[in-house]
Amino acid sequence: MPMKFLIFLLFSLSVLLLPACSVVSDKQNSEKNVSTDAVAKLWSIARPQVEAFDDRNAAQSLKYASLKVDVDGGGLGTMVLAMHTSLGQQWHSADGFSLTTFDGRFSQFYVPGLDLSRIEISPLFANYNFRAAHCFKAVKAAFEVDNDTAHRFKVLGQAVLAFEGVVQREYWGQPATMLHFTESVSIKTLGFEHTNHYWVLPDSYYVWESEQQWWPTAPLTYYQVLKPWKEVLYP
Repeated sequence: MPMKFLIFLLFSLSVLLLPACSVVSDKQNSEKNVSTDAVAKLWSIARPQVEAFDDRNAAQSLKYASLKVDVDGGGLGTMVLAMHTSLGQQWHSADGFSLTTFDGRFSQFYVPGLDLSRIEISPLFANYNFRAAHCFKAVKAAFEVDNDTAHRFKVLGQAVLAFEGVVQREYWGQPATMLHFTESVSIKTLGFEHTNHYWVLPDSYYVWESEQQWWPTAPLTYYQVLKPWKEVLYP
């Protein structure tokens, strides 16, 4: 992860932790705090493991679900899974960069100086997903974005998820057949338009690789799965 990001870890009323990390609980207010040992362990685990970038067996043997991530072209780093819930998967880097994914899409995003949270596709659009876009060629939905740093809340946007076709990608030096989807994002009140990209496993519609941006000041962020958080076939 780029060194331009200062060491940072988000503390809130509920802190998401690696399963192996210890937690100090305050029974009076039910808040959870990260112990010094837990923070050190998290950063240590999330250190770049370059052998997993180049070797599939090394990636599969990683202890925790992991991503290979690049933020604004600053160089590749590793993120590890901190918590999996029904609301998504939260990932942490060694230098405090944090994001949450849901169905492969960023739903929360934290870097020093930017707290971009609760990117929500409206629940009225249950069919806004890769399977539906594959079947119907394209689906669209409204969404809302909160940016706590900018004090902007429930900013309305529109998104169109489109199936672009079957493509060949390369992972660990080997070709892989993937489904390519684009997502056209528009937030008119900010004058912001961007196209996100997703490369998806054909059998499970699991997002294996993606490049996304959801806010004008948010960095363009790329990730590729090294070890998935659920059982899926490797490409």
